[in-house]
Amino acid sequence: MRRKGTFISWSTFPCFYAVNASRSSYQEEWRAGILDRVQKRVLDILANNGPLMTKELRLAYGPPGKGNTRRVKRALEELQRVFRVCAAGGDTEGWSHHRWDLVEHWVPERYLRRGQTMDPGQAGAAIIKHYLRIVGASTLAEMCWLFSWSREAVESFLKGIKGLREVEIEGLKGRFLTLRPLLKVLKKT
Repeated sequence: MRRKGTFISWSTFPCFYAVNASRSSYQEEWRAGILDRVQKRVLDILANNGPLMTKELRLAYGPPGKGNTRRVKRALEELQRVFRVCAAGGDTEGWSHHRWDLVEHWVPERYLRRGQTMDPGQAGAAIIKHYLRIVGASTLAEMCWLFSWSREAVESFLKGIKGLREVEIEGLKGRFLTLRPLLKVLKKT
């Protein structure tokens, strides 16, 4: 979320996968011009040799140097965002201590299948419902920012949520969205 490494529970993984992952293979995306050369090369390396530590991946990509390091890092960030690669172990001490692999090599098949068969609109609605249960209330702009989704996408996901209510929060500007159960709890206090 917001281009930051985030842990996703297995129970919500299929929803995120349905909304963010492509239904095409990376080879099809390459032929369609969706992937750039660096992303394709990183995916090829991981497909043939993964999982790899960051340093091993950078060396397999090309000669050591700041330029190649930046290219690989950018590719990994983008490929994570679209659920092509994932951190597959390593150390939490820093970026260079991650082990990388293709999502389809690392994620259990049942979660991938669920994500591939889910309707993206229903999956997006489920993510927002889960989010609203955690935070209580949020603005449309906050949801767009957090999930890096367009306003149109969030608005379409919101249409699939029953019990959604708009509220004002004293001292805060904006229109906040919340779920009906939260309103009942607020009225009791």
